[in-house]
Formats: sequence, structure tokens, C-alpha cells
Amino acid sequence: MTMAGSFIGIDVGKRQFDIAERASGAQWTTANDGAGIAGLVERLRAAGPVALIVLEATGGYEMPLVAALTVAQLPVVVVNPRQVRDFARAVWEQSGPLEGTPGAAYLARRHCAPTDARAAARSRARRSADS
Repeated sequence: MTMAGSFIGIDVGKRQFDIAERASGAQWTTANDGAGIAGLVERLRAAGPVALIVLEATGGYEMPLVAALTVAQLPVVVVNPRQVRDFARAVWEQSGPLEGTPGAAYLARRHCAPTDARAAARSRARRSADS
């Protein structure tokens, strides 16, 4: 299965997003707020085809971005941070530093399906209720 377009990795933080585009190596940051999310979505849509956007589940800080990307019909997948860290460690030992974010590198070598934002929200609500 080959996907046309860019692979984007986003490192989610409480205050900002660190973004890396795999093919070009472009990297930038933006604020994790309404204006930052709107600007990021617009930049990704204007940049051309996006094969897949990956971000790590980060205690809910990723949810507004996932919702905005889904509404914009951009393919997004939320991955388990432990899997990305384990992958990054393994690749680092074999081939040296990763280009861009570990998430972008993870995507380039894994087959990840886009996340269903509604299912992710239900899952998060269940986890919150269990706490």
C-alpha cells in the first residue's frame, strides 16, 4: 500500500506543537491554542496532498487538533507514545538520528489507518469515567 502525499509528524505539548514534514524535512512550531490550530490546519491544507498526519496521544492535549484536522478532512492518526518511543530507540540504534519528529519517521515505516475522531473521543470519555 503506497500513500501519495506528505507524512507529517506532530509532537503535542501543553503549550505548543512541534511539526515536521517528512519529505521536505521542514520543521516548525505553533501554539497549542485556537489560533495556532487554525493556522496549522490552513498551512497543511495549502501545502498540497497529505498522506497521513501522526501525533501521539498526550493526555488530551491532542484532542482539539485531532477534531480540527478531522473537520478539515485531513487524514490523522493518534498513536501510542510508547510505541513511537520504542520505534525511535530501535531506529536510532540502527541508523542514527531520525529526520523530523519520531512520529513522522514512525509513519514512514508503519501502515497506520486514519483515526476516527468520534471513536477516539468516546474512548477518552470512557477512560475519564473510569478514573
